[in-house]
Amino acid sequence: IGQQLTLSVSGATGEVIWTVINGNGQIVGSGNQVTYIPDQIGLGIVAAVDKANNNAKMVNITVIATAVVSLETATWKVFTSRSWITALQLSANRETLWVGTDGGLEKRDAETGEIKRVFMKSDGLPDNWVNALTVDDNDKLWVGTDKGLVHFRTDDQLEVLKKDNYGLPSDVIKFLLTDGNGGLWVGTDSGLAHHHKDGLWEVFTTDNSELSDNWITSLLTDGDGGLWIGTEYGLAHY
Repeated sequence: IGQQLTLSVSGATGEVIWTVINGNGQIVGSGNQVTYIPDQIGLGIVAAVDKANNNAKMVNITVIATAVVSLETATWKVFTSRSWITALQLSANRETLWVGTDGGLEKRDAETGEIKRVFMKSDGLPDNWVNALTVDDNDKLWVGTDKGLVHFRTDDQLEVLKKDNYGLPSDVIKFLLTDGNGGLWVGTDSGLAHHHKDGLWEVFTTDNSELSDNWITSLLTDGDGGLWIGTEYGLAHY
């Protein structure tokens, strides 16, 4: 009690407003980093609101009589984002954390969490809602959105694959999985597609396979060259 705790946010696009919404602690300072001084034992809740988009994050702080962690050296970080985190993918070199959201794709430093870049429709994504992420054998990123599949050849060279130009069963990409042989499995809301290493595309639906449903919810390799396929109405194995 009475000691200081540093709170900070990263990724905010506007003015950050700090508020104590539970407890009687004091906020000292303003901006992306402030000092919180608790004055009673128990639970304290501090909220940080990004005024640019009204994105709010809360931190629960419990003060106990005998502190296990020194409040003088403890630092909390609140990572603001577009809103809903839908997918996470670490690069092969473990230096980049890709974060899919309902408002674009974030490229973060995997060690610090700092946002390096945000990709949206204006940067080449077919849609800002990201459903799935994976990296291939060349550590190139694949992004599944509600309006198409994206292959990151470089950060500035994005290839968009759609039903009309690549024969995908749908533009609504729900799940992505590399096949271990240089190819890619693509689960959609209208069937399953397999992109072979040689560039050939194969499409599986309830019409030409034993899929129990065309809405693909999850994919998993069985370790022996086969594939487990989760659908809205049952499980299949290929």
